This record gives sequence, C-alpha cells and structure tokens, in this order.
Amino acid sequence: MPKTESIFIELNVLTPIHIGTGEEWYPTDYVIKDKELLYIDRTKFTKKLQANRIFNTFIAICENSNVKAIQQFLLDNVSKSEARFTIPVTEEVQQKYSNEIHGSRNQLAISPHIRNTYSGISYIPGSTIKGALVGIIENLINRQKKASKSRAYRDLQTAIYALVGTTATEFSQGLHCSDFISLGNAPSKVVDVTYVNAFIEEKKGVPTTLECLTRDTKLVGKVTVNTKTLQGLQAIGEKLQGRSASDILKLALAIYS
Repeated sequence: MPKTESIFIELNVLTPIHIGTGEEWYPTDYVIKDKELLYIDRTKFTKKLQANRIFNTFIAICENSNVKAIQQFLLDNVSKSEARFTIPVTEEVQQKYSNEIHGSRNQLAISPHIRNTYSGISYIPGSTIKGALVGIIENLINRQKKASKSRAYRDLQTAIYALVGTTATEFSQGLHCSDFISLGNAPSKVVDVTYVNAFIEEKKGVPTTLECLTRDTKLVGKVTVNTKTLQGLQAIGEKLQGRSASDILKLALAIYS
C-alpha cells in the first residue's frame, strides 16, 4: 500500500457557511421564542405532556388536523427543557415566525446546516473540504487565470504550473479528508437570505430561511495524502520558499474561503 501522511488543520470561518442536507425543519419541529429556535425533542416533550396530564389534549388537537392549533399548543408548552438544541435567530426571522404563527397558516420551513445525528453538533463534511482543495488545485492546473491582486494566489499558481507530472486527477485520488468538527459547540444562527442568479440582469432572488455556521467558528480535521500527492505538495512548497505540505493545504483553503 502507498505510504500516507496525515496533516491536522484548524479552520476559522470567515463568512457564514451553509451546507444543507436536502431536508427542512417545519413549524411542528420547532418553536421560536426570545430570538431562539428550540428544536423539539419529541421524547422529552411527550414525557412532559404525560407528567402534566395534557397528553390526551394534544392527541385530540392532532386528530382534528388543526395545524394552527398544533403550532400554538407547541408554542405554549415547549420550553428549553424539551429542546434537543437551541439556535439563535435574527430579528427578521423572529418577526417572520411571529407573523406566521398569528396568520392564517405557518409555513416557515427552515433549511438546517448538516449536523451529527447523535450529538446534534454542526460540522463541515470531509467531502466538502476535499472539494474545496481539489477545486482550487484543478483551477490552477487546468485553467489560465486572470491576474490576481493576491500575492499568495499568484505564487501558488506559478508553483503548480511548474510542477511537472502532477495532474488534478492524481492529486484528487491521493487526497482524503476527515469531517471538520467544531472546537466545542459550533455556533450557528438562523437567518433570512436571498438566492440571486448572477446571470439574471434584474438579480431578483428567491428568499429562504436557513441555518449557517457563523464567523469565527473554529473547526479541526485531518487531511491524509499519499506519497505522490505529498511529493507534489512538497515540490510546491519548495517553490514557495520552503513552505511545508501543511502550509500549502492551508493556503489553498484560505484562497478558497
């Protein structure tokens, strides 16, 4: 088997990051109180209803399929003690929820950031980190880029073009990334955003509500490279005045972010 080397890297989030799961939280999954989203732990909530002898009341409301009544019941009876986790929300999201809950029907769906199924802690998947690294390397190797104001970018571009015999495919095959986990609880926030298509002149976007990791979130992970990829990184490092393979990976990620 080819020799490998692991490099531990710490990342610091510079701008809000959202990596979705394809799922959505609906208003029967959470409540929002005092600028905090409380994601309901159904087991804890059921035990509370049984202890307070209002479980049958809740069942009767559900059987009537009265969505507004269900949502109001949850808002009145869910507290932090029945929350699996809590997430801060912006003033805009708080107001939108308040308007919806007192309107004709609350349809405020929220797209969550990917999180560990068991711990509930948000993270960045290794596949995303690898995509960032491979993407920047592929762009540098395969495409002529316009002159950049970034000295680091120009230096890295020059070094990679000078690295004879290394292709983007070989780089990708020799690179493996772990998930990047936060140091402590990953701070996230629920915000309102608008997706804008840069190719549409009017730049009219689609508003949506989602959870994102916030600035200054710190995450750690491991990047493992095989011999050939490591040699390529080291060769690039030599072109950049003695920088290590770890420095090059960090530089590529810094450029990506």
